Amino acid sequence: MLLDRYVLREIIPPALVGFLVFTLALLMNTLLEFVQILVMRGIGGGEFLALIWNISLSFLPLTLPMSFLMGVLSGISRMSADYEILALRALAIPTPRLLRPVFTVGLLALLLNLWANMFVAPSAVKSAEKQLFELMLSRTEKMIRPKEFFEGIPGMVVFVKEKGKGMWKGIFIEKYENGSEKFILAKEGRFVVDRKKREAFFVLRDGEVHSFDTHAPEKYSRAFFREAVEVVPKEVAFPRIHLGRKPREKNLPQLLQAIKQSQSSTLKNLYLMELHSRLALALSSLLFMLLGFALAVNVKRGGTGFGFALSIIVVILYFVIHSGAKSFVEQGRVPAWAGMWLSDLLVFLFFLLLVPRIKGSIKPARVKKKIAKTVRAGRLLRIPRLLSTLDTYGFLQAFKVFTLILLAFLFLSLLVSFFQLIDDVFQHHLPIRILLKYLVFFTPQLIYVLLPLSLLTSLMVSISLFYKRGEITAIKAGGISLHRFSLPFVLLAVLVVAGSFYLQERLLPFSNKKAENLRAYIKGQKGTGEYIISRNWVFSNNTIIHFLYYEKKRKSFVDIYLLKLSEDFSLKKIVHAKRAFWKRKYWVLRRLWIRDFTQKGEFLQADRQRIIMPAPEYFFREIKSFEEMNLKQLRMHIETLKREGFPTTEMEVEYQARISFPFVNLVMALLAISLGFLIGEKGPTIGVGTSLALGGVYWTLFGAFKALGKSYILSPALACWSPSIIFLLIALILFTYIRT
Repeated sequence: MLLDRYVLREIIPPALVGFLVFTLALLMNTLLEFVQILVMRGIGGGEFLALIWNISLSFLPLTLPMSFLMGVLSGISRMSADYEILALRALAIPTPRLLRPVFTVGLLALLLNLWANMFVAPSAVKSAEKQLFELMLSRTEKMIRPKEFFEGIPGMVVFVKEKGKGMWKGIFIEKYENGSEKFILAKEGRFVVDRKKREAFFVLRDGEVHSFDTHAPEKYSRAFFREAVEVVPKEVAFPRIHLGRKPREKNLPQLLQAIKQSQSSTLKNLYLMELHSRLALALSSLLFMLLGFALAVNVKRGGTGFGFALSIIVVILYFVIHSGAKSFVEQGRVPAWAGMWLSDLLVFLFFLLLVPRIKGSIKPARVKKKIAKTVRAGRLLRIPRLLSTLDTYGFLQAFKVFTLILLAFLFLSLLVSFFQLIDDVFQHHLPIRILLKYLVFFTPQLIYVLLPLSLLTSLMVSISLFYKRGEITAIKAGGISLHRFSLPFVLLAVLVVAGSFYLQERLLPFSNKKAENLRAYIKGQKGTGEYIISRNWVFSNNTIIHFLYYEKKRKSFVDIYLLKLSEDFSLKKIVHAKRAFWKRKYWVLRRLWIRDFTQKGEFLQADRQRIIMPAPEYFFREIKSFEEMNLKQLRMHIETLKREGFPTTEMEVEYQARISFPFVNLVMALLAISLGFLIGEKGPTIGVGTSLALGGVYWTLFGAFKALGKSYILSPALACWSPSIIFLLIALILFTYIRT
């Protein structure tokens, strides 16, 4: 029993670290986007945490087997590398005896994963989708910005001239339904949302309502009000979404019922595939434990890093086979049970092949002179009069760990992207090579995003390894300050910053365009690589201009309105034309009607009339997406659009984020150095867990501050640089506490 407890203590901590690593890696793709969306829409911290909790629970079928595999690989390989397994054999304790605690944990992991697959994950998926859907549609108050037309409420366009903490000033609402046009203008008002009562409405004061039939504009209605309420229909503000229809959203009883009631053989096969897939994933937890034990029992080098790297490789191979078999099942080439259990069968056969090695002896590893060998290999990298032999050794050790961790994070992110798109590949009957090509072009963007977290984690792990090998003690005994020893780590961070800028300016504009087009093709969409900033609603000189669409070849607007307002925000005149043609310096309106309220609502019709309005370029501009521009191109577009009166806040935030993000690598390096020398003695496992927690906190802050910048609460520069400044100050404060 004492031996069983010892083995469990070796397996459980790295398994918990692995669970944190894999969960955070899966969340990383969506965390930044969610934070920006939710902050901009005024979501509370509790609601945000509930959403992240549900999303994390939906990942349990993947993270549980992966984390238990990492745990057994890390723990058993560490015991093997330190000759503890050899010592047990010398005491006549056979190696298969260690399988008892491993099998027990694997059996518990199987039951836990089965419960998560059948009940927890489906419920979490439904809850997350429902919560996100309602939050996205119901929190619109903060999205309504002054002097901008808001079209986020279906069937309604809202404009606010001035927006304060109390009542809003100058409110315009347009509603169109079944050929009936309605314009509502109010001097004051406010938008109210009550999610508990599921109500949403505008409270308006001192205004007027204009209604008319677009096919018979002479039939016109004008009414005044002192106070009015414009209700947003519940089905619009809080639509009923149909959850639980997808196979992954069904729990075990619902899935069995769906299989029983399915009339279509194709649909029944789909549900059977989902059931067998869940059962196979649950069993994989136990099989991964057995395979991990067989792989780790005879290694000469082990620990958390070895377990993490090898677990990534095993998981990638498993899920590639699982996805390939899934495609054959969907095409009806193989039965659902045969395809979904194939990957588990291969894992079990691989384990049986390794069983004879479990009883083999371990030859003592030869002692290697690591420092001398590393320095000889790295002499070409030495910089005269700057890096000493010790600096070169520290730099190369940190660089090696950094490369391994970056590759591990990269492979894990590619695996997540692969499974996010594999269903679309099958749905549109595309070859797998299209998805692989997308992943190739998407890799530079992933590397760019993963560099800060990889650098933070690698430096924490490197310093912990220096402590573990007693090298920090030797450095102090030699009279070398730890501040001086951190120089090669700072140099590595500077090189990473330079590489990040190179990726951003040279490689990403090209690769992101290719990746975006391939992703759109996989999704069944049209990837243009460009988008149009359009202003089919414009407020200028107390005039609201609206057009249905613009014909670029003919330089003409279709179905255009001009609403001229007074200073107190009442309607003076309406001009409507079926067409408006651009003639170099002016517009020619065709088939128009005019209703002038300064002349007691006089109604006039005409076939042709000239009017002075801005040129077509004022209303729209076609530009590249942000990801396809470098800093110079983005700055030029911002200046051009600002001169022409287009809103540029979002682009200015993106520009400042582009400048600040590469320097995050340097900030993370300084933070890793400070924390590494303070807590490095506690081991690499603590270092990995701490770095991942800090990475999650930073990404949350970065997304929140970007959202504050896009919401006009902070300036773009302050919004994008604040997280880095906060973490830099923390790093510098901790740096002063290092005992050198």
